[in-house]
Amino acid sequence: MTMKVDPAREFVVQSGEDAIVLGWVEDSPGEGRGTAVKPEPGDQARFRIERSMLSWPTPLEINFMSGHSPSWKRHLYYRLIWEKPDGGRLEMVWRYEQYYYDHWASGFMTREGTTGLIRVDIRP
Repeated sequence: MTMKVDPAREFVVQSGEDAIVLGWVEDSPGEGRGTAVKPEPGDQARFRIERSMLSWPTPLEINFMSGHSPSWKRHLYYRLIWEKPDGGRLEMVWRYEQYYYDHWASGFMTREGTTGLIRVDIRP
């Protein structure tokens, strides 16, 4: 997957031969705000966070740095769905681990090869 700004300042996401334009790149007013993507009229975007149905215990895990290890783990899935009025659609899914100590911690723990961006689907 690649993301780029084309010469017309359109923000384009491409996966294989399929690509979708998400909008125009604009410089945000104000100091330190950077740039933003202005969606095209009629676009609809949704962002969802989903938890895995199963959690798993980690009784043998040891943390040698702090001595405190999570007693349970589960996956969190972050899903972005962007739909265009003409039927174009982008779906991106990220998976991360979430640890349980005495409460569920932040859902951005990584493990090489199993977490991060796991799926990109573009339908023109």
